[in-house]
Amino acid sequence: MHPLKFNCYGPFPDALLSVTSQLLPNEQLQSAQYLKAGLSNANYWLKTNKQEYLLKFYQANFPKEQLHIQQHFASLQLCPNVIATDSDANLALFDFMPGESPDTLEIEPLVILVSQIHQYTCAGPQLNFSEYFEKYQTLNSYTEFSTLIPDLLNSITEFTATVGCCHNDLLINNIIVNSNENKKTWYLIDFEYAANNDIFFDLAALCCDFKLEEKTEADLLLFYLNYNSLKISWVEAKAKLHCFKLIYCLLCYFWYASRQLQ
Repeated sequence: MHPLKFNCYGPFPDALLSVTSQLLPNEQLQSAQYLKAGLSNANYWLKTNKQEYLLKFYQANFPKEQLHIQQHFASLQLCPNVIATDSDANLALFDFMPGESPDTLEIEPLVILVSQIHQYTCAGPQLNFSEYFEKYQTLNSYTEFSTLIPDLLNSITEFTATVGCCHNDLLINNIIVNSNENKKTWYLIDFEYAANNDIFFDLAALCCDFKLEEKTEADLLLFYLNYNSLKISWVEAKAKLHCFKLIYCLLCYFWYASRQLQ
């Protein structure tokens, strides 16, 4: 969804000028570019006479709690700062985070980054997978998995619980690597799904989105377990990760199917 049509260097529509004048009253907009990445929201890369920003228009409900979570992690330099928000207009303004999405997985820096997120406890309840799956029961494709889903939901209750603050949308495009003077710094963006959840859901997302082979997946899991000193057996950890990978893939599949996307 691209609600504002304009040339990169103007003239800018009144709607964009109104937003930027309210959020950045002491700055002058010089350029604005629509970013095609992202299917849920409309994102714009803004340049003013002082710095660069990301302007995000939310298509769904305004993620108030998630923006508070992101601001906490921004204070730890793990993600971009939240500069301003407007719940009535369903938008937020962030520092623009330069860098690129990673081509390949580097286990150590990414696990250390994600672990810092997981060690935080969010306000609010734990994510409920049953409620998420219920949203998709009207899809024609849901019936194909109607037996598997209850089995998966039952299985995860039998594993050792490892709950923390999860990003819950760890796509490659939501990971930014900034290379500066031969030093790489890893960041996360787009916290609108952040909530308390079992950390294996985030690990499953990394395994699936990076399409990890079995050995690399095992290396990732082992490094995470050791780095965080998790008290869970290797056999249980592998079985739990497999279960959460299935849950993650199904939720992604239904998310795309519900929007009639490939």
